Amino acid sequence: NYEFSGLDWKEGACQTGKRQTPIHIHETETTPAPDSEAYGVLGDLPDGTLEYEHNKLQVEYDRGVFNLKNHMGETKFKSLQFHFHGPADHHIDHYNYDIEFHVVFQNVEDPTRFLATGIFFHRDPLATERNEFLDSLNLDEVAEGFNKRDVKLSGLYDRFIGKRIYNYDGSLSVPPCTENVEWIVFSEPIRVPESQILPFLKMWSYNKE
Repeated sequence: NYEFSGLDWKEGACQTGKRQTPIHIHETETTPAPDSEAYGVLGDLPDGTLEYEHNKLQVEYDRGVFNLKNHMGETKFKSLQFHFHGPADHHIDHYNYDIEFHVVFQNVEDPTRFLATGIFFHRDPLATERNEFLDSLNLDEVAEGFNKRDVKLSGLYDRFIGKRIYNYDGSLSVPPCTENVEWIVFSEPIRVPESQILPFLKMWSYNKE
C-alpha cells in the first residue's frame, strides 16, 4: 500500500536498510559495464492465476529463466512470480512512468538470493499497437480474489535486445525490504495506448506519485 509513500512500513530493513529499492537512476551517474551480459526468457502461462487485492496484482509464475554474467562469473535464476506497481517504483532522470512490471527470480544455487527485472509501461497518445501481454490479463474484468488467465509473455524481453539496462544491488521493494535482490531495470518503456493503462490507474487511484 503506497498511500503513505512507505512511511508506515516499520518491518525489517525498511527503516534501517542502506541499500533500499527503489532508487532514482541518474543516467549521468551510471557506469558502463562492458563485461556484463544479461539474458532472460519468459514463456506463456496458459493456466495462470491472477491474484488481485487492494494493493496487490500478482501471478505465481515458473515459466521464466534469467542468466546474469559479469566479472564474478555466471549466475542463473528461475522465476517465482510477477507483479505490478503503479506509478512506477524507479525514477529515470526525474521521470516517473505509469506502470512498472516486476518479474522476481530466485538464484538456482543460493535460494536466499533473488533477481528482479523492471519493465516500464507508459501511455502514449500516439501509440496504436496494443500490448498482447497486457491484453491477456483482461484487467477490465478483474475481480477481487483469484482470476484465471491465459497469460501471453513470450518474447517480451526480446523487445529490449541491444537497449540499455541498469543493474544494481538492492532490496525487496515491499516489506520486509530485505537487501538480497539484484536488480535489472530496462531503460526504455513500452509505450501503449492509454486504454491499456487506465485499468491500473483506476485500481490504484490512491497511490501517490
